[in-house]
Amino acid sequence: TPLIAACISRLTGVANSFGLEVVVVGLSVALFGTSVWFGINRGIKRLSDVNVVLALVLLAVVVAVGPVVFLVETPLNSVGLLVSEFVRMNSWTEPFANSGFVESWTIFYWAWWIAYGPFVGLFVTRISRGRTIRQVILGMVGWGTLGGALFFMVLGNYGLHLQLTGALDVLQVLDTEGAPAAIVATLDQMPAAWLMVGVFCLVTIVFAATTYDSASYTLAAAATRRLAPGDDPPRWHRVFWAVALTL
Repeated sequence: TPLIAACISRLTGVANSFGLEVVVVGLSVALFGTSVWFGINRGIKRLSDVNVVLALVLLAVVVAVGPVVFLVETPLNSVGLLVSEFVRMNSWTEPFANSGFVESWTIFYWAWWIAYGPFVGLFVTRISRGRTIRQVILGMVGWGTLGGALFFMVLGNYGLHLQLTGALDVLQVLDTEGAPAAIVATLDQMPAAWLMVGVFCLVTIVFAATTYDSASYTLAAAATRRLAPGDDPPRWHRVFWAVALTL
């Protein structure tokens, strides 16, 4: 929500405030409430398909107009480091320092998976009828990981290039204004910045909406007394959970 609000503030000139964040939440619930009403195939699936294409186009444009060689070499170098250092990094317990990073990062991801694991797992199971267990695992672990990695590789390294060349002090913006402002400032360095921020804002809104779609659908299904395999919970029930989640 703060990220979407920062994008809208950049596009419209409206001050980034709590009121704007409330408007963002309202827009999101209108979008995912509508898609939940139409169901999985007509609502959620169409939103997700359009958003994947938009996200890939956004990344392709960043690569095309950005420092192409740097954006190719850096991810390749990072993958090599990850493979060669995998065992050491995964057994690192920070025994000679006391920054608290290992503990706080671990607890953060415990909370993350407790929040997302149940409803994402149930939702993926629901939309995977007819697929093998192998296909489901490869789809979630393989394509999900690749999607996340692509954003880090392209947008993350684009920001890193701006920092290293002095084109934008990303760390300074991050320290003084926060992460959403740093992301918007990074996108602002691109040609047709307003368009790039607009597309990024749209992608972010739809990603948020489809996440809430999955959650409200799963909650409605779990809270329905009798639901035959392949059937959807009632529309009013799905919309109720969409609104409840928003509140």
